[in-house]
Amino acid sequence: MIFIALCIISAKAQVTVALGSALGVESGTKVYIPVTVTGIDAANGGIPIIAAEFHVFYDNLNVEYDTTINISSLTPSYEWLPGASATEYGNNWIDDNLLPVSFPDGTVLFEIVFDYKGGTAILDLDSTRCFLVDNNTTNIPVDRVIDGMITPSEGSDQSVWNGEGDWNTSANWSNGVPGLSTIAVVETGNLQIISNANCKSLTVNSGSIMQVMPGFALTVSEGITNNGSFSIESDLSGTGSVISNGFTEGNGTYNTRQYIDFAGSASHLVSSPLPSTPASVFEGLSPEKFTESSGTWQNLAGGDVLQNAGGIMISSSSAPVTLNYTGPFNSADITTGLSYTASTDMEYRGLNLVGNPFPSAISANLDTWEKTGTGNGVYVWDSYRYKFWNGKTGNITDGLIPAMQGFFVRADQTGASIEIPGTARVHSNVPFYKNNTPDLQNQLVLRFQLKSDPEHYDEAFIHIAENSLINYSSESDVVKLMGDASFPQVYSKSADNVALAINTQPDFANSIPLVFEAGSAGAYELIVSGIENIDKAIPLFLENIEDPMAIWDFRVSPTANFILAAGESTGNRYVLHFKTIGINQLPADFFNVFVSNGNIQISSNRLRKIEQLDLFTVSGSLLSSYGGTTLPAEIKPENCAGGILILRIVTDNGVFTRKIVLLN
Repeated sequence: MIFIALCIISAKAQVTVALGSALGVESGTKVYIPVTVTGIDAANGGIPIIAAEFHVFYDNLNVEYDTTINISSLTPSYEWLPGASATEYGNNWIDDNLLPVSFPDGTVLFEIVFDYKGGTAILDLDSTRCFLVDNNTTNIPVDRVIDGMITPSEGSDQSVWNGEGDWNTSANWSNGVPGLSTIAVVETGNLQIISNANCKSLTVNSGSIMQVMPGFALTVSEGITNNGSFSIESDLSGTGSVISNGFTEGNGTYNTRQYIDFAGSASHLVSSPLPSTPASVFEGLSPEKFTESSGTWQNLAGGDVLQNAGGIMISSSSAPVTLNYTGPFNSADITTGLSYTASTDMEYRGLNLVGNPFPSAISANLDTWEKTGTGNGVYVWDSYRYKFWNGKTGNITDGLIPAMQGFFVRADQTGASIEIPGTARVHSNVPFYKNNTPDLQNQLVLRFQLKSDPEHYDEAFIHIAENSLINYSSESDVVKLMGDASFPQVYSKSADNVALAINTQPDFANSIPLVFEAGSAGAYELIVSGIENIDKAIPLFLENIEDPMAIWDFRVSPTANFILAAGESTGNRYVLHFKTIGINQLPADFFNVFVSNGNIQISSNRLRKIEQLDLFTVSGSLLSSYGGTTLPAEIKPENCAGGILILRIVTDNGVFTRKIVLLN
C-alpha cells in the first residue's frame, strides 16, 4: 500500500473536475455519467498527476450505482478502485510506478453507470475530497467542481396501463413509460410504484389498483382522479411519497398508511394527511392533544376530530402498528390558527402541536411559509429528546419533516397562524430522525453525553450571525424544550436569561452561560464541534466560575469533562467565553517535558509542586488525572494505548499545555 501525504500548492492552470448530466431520461434505463478534468495538461500549463480521488453523493430513491466503465486509455483500468454504498460513489487511482500522467483538457477519466429509477437526481461531487496529486505528493487545488443531474423524460402525450407490474414495465403501457408531460391512465390491472414516477395527470379506473410502495415517490403535476383503489404503503423501511400539484378526487378508495414502531420510543407525534380525521383512527393508541394554555396533554375523546394540519401524540407499549387514513389526501396549501397565552411559562408559551398534512416530507426552511405572529422554531420528538430547527440550522435532518409527522411551532402573539404551502413538499425518505448538522460559519454545536452511554445525548447550538440580538428573538433563537429527565440535557442562555437550544448572537462580544443537567450519576463530557469554522484568533474558553482551576481551552481540546450526581443541574456555574479569561497560560519553557521508555518525565527550575496533571486524547477525552505531584516527577500513564496525547498541568501560577507522543 502506498501512503500519499497531501499538502496545498499553487497550480499554474485552473483545475476543473466535472460530472456529466443526463436530461430527459426514461426511467428504468441505464445512465452513463462521464467524469472529466481540465487544467492538468502539461502542454497547457497544467501539472501532471500520479494519483486522484473522487466522491459523488446521490439520492438512492432515484438512482442506483451499477458499474464503472470507459476508463481513460492513459491509465490502466486495474489502477482504478471504484466502489459505492447506497448513497455515495467513490473512485481513486494511483500510478503503479508513481510516474506523472498528463491528461489533455476535457479528458473523460471514466464513466459512472447508474440504474435510473425516475425523478430528478442530483449528483453531488464532493469538493472536499476531490484530490489530484502531483509527483511531489502534493495536492493540486481543484479550483472548480461541477455537479451533475439526471432528469426524467417528458414522455408521450398519453399512455394507458393494462397488466400487472412496476411503473417502469414499458410493455404494459400503450405509449411508453409516462414522463412529465404524460396523461397516465391505469385502465386495468395492478400497478406498483417501486421506482420513482412522474406524470402530468393520473387516472385510476374502476377495478384497477395502484400502490406507491415504501421508499418510492410519485409526482403528479396536475392532479389525481381515482375511481379504483389508490394506496400509499408504509413499513419499517419507509413510507411511499406522493406530491400531487392539483386535485385529488374521484369516487374510488384512497388509503394512506403510516407504519409506527414503538420499539425505540413509547410515544410518537403524528399528523393526518386528510382534511379531517376522526380520533377513532388512533383507537388503542392513547391519543393525546397538547394544550398551549396549560402546557399539558389531554386525552382525545372517541368523537373528537383532528383538524387539518393538527398534531397529536400516540403512545403504546405494544408491537408496531400501521395507521390507515382513508380518503383523498391534502394537495394544496394548509393554514392553521395557533394559540398564545402570555401567562404560560416561557418553555411552553405559544407552543402549539401541529403536523405535516401531506403524504410527503416538507421542508422546514420557512422562507416559503406564510407566518403571522410566529417564530421560526420547529421541534420534533426523537425518542427521548426534542430535535429542532430555526429555518437555517439545527439538528433536524436537512430541515425536513417526514410525511405525517407531528411537530411543534411557537406563536408570539394572539391571532397567530401558519400556512404550510404545497411548495414546501419534497420527496424524501428521511426516517425518524438521523442527525445532520449544517456546517455554518461561526457556529458551534455542543454535544453533552454520559460517557458510558454515548447513544443518548443532547445538543445545543451557538451561532454568531450579524443583525441578530443578544436577547431572545423568535426569528433566529429556539427556546429549549426539555426531553426525558432520565437523559442528559444541555442549553445556553440569552442575555435576558431565556433557556435556548439555538442561541444566535450578533458578535463574539458577549460570554454565554451554559447549563448541563444529568440524568443518572456519572462521568459526563461536552464535545464541541464547528471550532474550525470560527476565526483562529478568537479564543474559546469554558469556565466554571465556582472553581478557578476548572477552565477548558477548546482550542487545545474540544472536550470538557464533568462528574455529576443523578438529577444534578449545574445552574449558572459554566460560561462560554470568546476571549481570554482569568487564566495565565504558562510559557513553553516553564516545564521540561520529555518521554522516556513510555513514561513522562517532568521537571522545572521555577516550581517544586504542581496542583494537577491531566492527560487527554487529541479528541479531548480525559485518559487519566494526577494531583499534588512534587517535581521532578516521572508519570506512568494509565489507560493510555499510545499515540499523540495532550498534557495539561495546572498550577497556582497558571496552566501549561503540551502535545506529546507516547509510543507503545
